[in-house]
Amino acid sequence: MLVENAIADGVHFFHLDALCSGVQIEVDFSVAMTVVANVLYRWFAQSLRGFEHAQAKQIYRRFINTWADIRITQKDVEVILPRRAHNPLLLEARYDKRRVAIPWWHGRTLRFTFR
Repeated sequence: MLVENAIADGVHFFHLDALCSGVQIEVDFSVAMTVVANVLYRWFAQSLRGFEHAQAKQIYRRFINTWADIRITQKDVEVILPRRAHNPLLLEARYDKRRVAIPWWHGRTLRFTFR
């Protein structure tokens, strides 16, 4: 049942039934990207208290689907998130303290701040 629920979540949220084409390679690529997206959502949810078992569409709606201001400097890329009801969970998970080095941004780091 757990496997069926995970497949259903992929079909409904990641649109697994709307693959890019009938060509076998592209279908394989679509399935692989769907699996990667699902793993990334699961990894993100593990750090959020109360959302460890949430479906991807719920995580997307509450944390990902938002606007932000972006400030790019010589040292870093800062994503400034607006006030939202679920920001305390992101702060509890210490997203405001994380610095992620992005190699293809010429040594800049990614950081999040909250209003």
